[in-house]
Amino acid sequence: MILGALIRTAVAITFLRATVVASATGFLPYAQAELERGESATCLSPRASVRVGELLGDEMETYGTVGPGAVPLIPLADRDAWARCVVVLVTGTGPLHLSDDEVAALLTHLDGGGSIVLSPACGDPDWLIGARRVCEMLTGDSGGPVPPDHAVRQGPYPMPVLAMRSGRPAELYEYRYEGRSAVYLAPGGMNDTDGAGGGCCCCGGDELRDADLLLANIVVQALTG
Repeated sequence: MILGALIRTAVAITFLRATVVASATGFLPYAQAELERGESATCLSPRASVRVGELLGDEMETYGTVGPGAVPLIPLADRDAWARCVVVLVTGTGPLHLSDDEVAALLTHLDGGGSIVLSPACGDPDWLIGARRVCEMLTGDSGGPVPPDHAVRQGPYPMPVLAMRSGRPAELYEYRYEGRSAVYLAPGGMNDTDGAGGGCCCCGGDELRDADLLLANIVVQALTG
C-alpha cells in the first residue's frame, strides 16, 4: 500500500510542480491561514510535515521546530503564497467570518488542485458553526462523514478508527468540490496540540488522536487525487 502511494505521489509531484507549485525549492505540505478577523489558534504541531517528509524526502519542506510559530502562518488572502502550499489549514476560536478576498483565495486554491482543512481549536462550538457554513459555501455540498474505505483513512498511514485522545469516537467530514474530495472539517479539532511543544494544553489535549497521520494522508491525497 505504501509503495503504491509513493509511486502515485511521485507522478503527482511532477504534475503539481507544473500547475500549483511555483517554487523550485520545494513546497509546503500545509500552513496555517492568518485571518483578517477572528482569533487564530496558537498551538499547531509540525509533526504532520515530518510524516509527509518521510514519504517524499527532499521534495517536501518540513518544519523542524516545535512550539508557537512552528507551522508557517500565511495571510489567507495572499493567493501567491498559497500557490506553493498543498493544504490550507484554517483554525481558530470564536465566530468564524471570512472576507470576500479570503473566500476568493480559498476558491483559487481549490481550483489549483489544493485542499482545505478546517479545525476548530479545542472543538470551539462557535467557530464550528461558521466553519460548517464556509464548507458548504465553498463547495455547494452539504458534506458527509469520511468512511473507513476513503483514501485519507486507507493510507499511506491507515486510520481504520477515528477517536479522540480520550477514547471517544471522533468525526471527520468531507465536502466535495468539482467531483473530488477537497475540503475537510474535523469538529473535534486536529491541530495535534500534543506535538506542539510545552504550554499547549488544549482542553486536556482531547483532540483527534493521531491527527498528524491523518493530516499527512490528506496532503498525499491532495497530491495524488
